[in-house]
Amino acid sequence: MLYVELLDSGLGLLGRDGDGRQADTGLVVLDIPACDVPEIYVLVHFPESGRSLGQHYDLSGQSAPERARNLAIAIAELVDGTLGLPAPQAVAPAPAPEPAPDVTRAGVFAPLDVSLQPMRRPAWSVRVLAGVQAYPTTTGQLYGLQVGGLLRPSRSVPLRIALDASYRFDQDTSALGTISVRSAAGELALLYSGEAGRRSTGTGFGVGWDLGLRIALGWAWVRGVPSDQDSVIGNEGGAFVAIAWVQGAFRMCLAGSTWLVLDLQAGYVLSGFEVQAGDDLTGGQSRLALGLGIGLELEL
Repeated sequence: MLYVELLDSGLGLLGRDGDGRQADTGLVVLDIPACDVPEIYVLVHFPESGRSLGQHYDLSGQSAPERARNLAIAIAELVDGTLGLPAPQAVAPAPAPEPAPDVTRAGVFAPLDVSLQPMRRPAWSVRVLAGVQAYPTTTGQLYGLQVGGLLRPSRSVPLRIALDASYRFDQDTSALGTISVRSAAGELALLYSGEAGRRSTGTGFGVGWDLGLRIALGWAWVRGVPSDQDSVIGNEGGAFVAIAWVQGAFRMCLAGSTWLVLDLQAGYVLSGFEVQAGDDLTGGQSRLALGLGIGLELEL
């Protein structure tokens, strides 16, 4: 019956029309809630053209033959009405997403620009000081020079090691004659060092300081020459000298790698000597010791 109604409308089943030509194949869907419910929903859909149309039909109060015929007529009309609908316009495909930017070339993940630098060597310095040492207990003084080198093993650790050689002398004249003292020593110091100002970054003005402990080991020579050899006997001799110092130095950068240094020391004589002229104590290196020096330091 549906076939007949469709033929009357110029259409055929299974996708062929009355002349046997290929037609758009339509799909008819019947939605029947239950056998005793006379209301039916009919949906006609043509997948190739995208046309679709649905309608509710009430078949209540109709006999079975009437219901079949009326349903066939309704479907044929719905199919014909669906074909009369304009075909939906094709939706343009979404544009393809733009490729992600090359973040490597953009610099986000660009290769790290690594340049090889020579290994930083330990910092060496040469220091020359001229100064005086005083020994209040014996009222003696020694004047001389101290020359040495300073090494900072690591630039990340504020410690420096100093190794120095010193030579000092003094000559005192009394009523009995002339007494000369000469002293030579090797000195080792461990210093806590620091810098401040722009000099700490390698340029401009700046100041620095050193604070630490020093040990000096050496030998002293003493000679007495009497003013009257007929009544006074001269003498000479030597003695081992060991002095422990507490050292503090203040440095100021003059230009480039040259520093002006003011050095202060206080110590105690562990092993020394005293000089006597008759019954008078006229000099020597004994007990309390004080030192003052000024000079230059050159960074290599």
